[in-house]
Amino acid sequence: MFKQKMTEPVFYYKNKLPVKGELVMSLIIEIDYMGVTCELLEYGNLKCLMPLSEVSRQRFQAISRLIKIGHKQLLQVINVDVLKGYVDVSKQDINEDDKDVGGMKYKKAKKVHELVKRVALITGVTVDELYENFVWDLYEKYDHPLDAFRSYATGEYPNITNEKLCNSKVPQELVKLCSHHFAIEQVKIVSEIEIKSFEGGIEAIRRALNVGIKLKGISINIIASPSYLISTVTHDERAGIELVEYATTLIKEELLRIDKELGISSSEFKIAKPPHVLESIR
Repeated sequence: MFKQKMTEPVFYYKNKLPVKGELVMSLIIEIDYMGVTCELLEYGNLKCLMPLSEVSRQRFQAISRLIKIGHKQLLQVINVDVLKGYVDVSKQDINEDDKDVGGMKYKKAKKVHELVKRVALITGVTVDELYENFVWDLYEKYDHPLDAFRSYATGEYPNITNEKLCNSKVPQELVKLCSHHFAIEQVKIVSEIEIKSFEGGIEAIRRALNVGIKLKGISINIIASPSYLISTVTHDERAGIELVEYATTLIKEELLRIDKELGISSSEFKIAKPPHVLESIR
């Protein structure tokens, strides 16, 4: 039997339990014949069970090679008993898109909590008071509280209706903290393209991709042929998206130029996923 020490409980959301189908970030703390015991990091370290059948169809002896004690793992909720507080999770059927979505969900909530905790330490207001009287409302007014916090960094002042919080140092400290934090935040912009050249082959694809790679700040990595990931890391989200779009256009134009040069028309170019923010870099 393997065990991992529990971490400090923190609730990132107003609901105290996840819902069926939700992607949750978990910490693996124990593996035994019953399954894998995890802590839901976004839900107060609530313990949940991942049956062995939801890890892999391989023998139990192979489980330890797929799941590591102390590692964070994105899992999906497959069952919730609201009355007893039991949650079952699964590792199966989680694809790369799920990992991006679930990972970003966790990172955003974690970032919000870090900022809230910092404001609480500075002002003397408890974390619970800040959540109950301010942060939970932001989930209804914005796509995410982090969007509100970013707006405070650009001049917007927090609209706090709770008199106690409004009369304390919370608004001022929140603006100050967000202004400092987001001023140095970087974001990663990515786009996925698919390239095929039946007659020109890999050499034609390489030449086309090189046009994009030559742009300052652009990186290109193969996902699995014919898919390639174009990315850049920047402080300016809009400029980053425009740069990735420009690189994509140059690659497409170069592929068409190569086809014309070789007297062929067998190449295919497709934008599988347009430029978007993958994650914040801190």
